[in-house]
Amino acid sequence: MVMKHHFIRAFILVCFSLMILYIERTDSLSLYVDPYLVPLVKLSAAGLLIAGLFQLHTGFQMRRHRHDADCACGHSHHPSSALQSLLLYGLFALPLLLAFLPLSGQ
Repeated sequence: MVMKHHFIRAFILVCFSLMILYIERTDSLSLYVDPYLVPLVKLSAAGLLIAGLFQLHTGFQMRRHRHDADCACGHSHHPSSALQSLLLYGLFALPLLLAFLPLSGQ
């Protein structure tokens, strides 16, 4: 179950990066941030993409090298409750869903 969290995090981070690129490509980034900050927002998109790829890499590493629950490696192997995970990931997924929904008025 822990491995799935890495893949979900990777998906969300990469989607945020793609959302920023989509907003930038449609020339509406200046509607959301000050034009002075546009280069920093583009840089953050690259950082989110790198973080997403790192989470993906970590997920594949965890899949390849499974730990036992009593391996004493210094971190918990027990995921939080399913409801807590759903609420947490839903909190981050909601802006993504709203950003990629087509507007009927346009």
